[in-house]
Amino acid sequence: MAKEMTLFHALIRTHHITSRKKVAHLRKAAGKLDCYALLRSGGCPGIMYCKGKEDAVKEWVATVQVQYQQPSE
Repeated sequence: MAKEMTLFHALIRTHHITSRKKVAHLRKAAGKLDCYALLRSGGCPGIMYCKGKEDAVKEWVATVQVQYQQPSE
């Protein structure tokens, strides 16, 4: 019998996502953490959605928080 994996989700709404560098960093973090991330950038509002194992989703959200404490480039 296969073990069932519980998926966790995070949905983040922000004013906007315009920094290509930040978007690239968040995509890279999702790949490294083995979770799925969907980003809506360029307009208002900015939407970020993440799905994966609990630890991966929490770490990805922490990465988002760090990125958005830094000034945009």
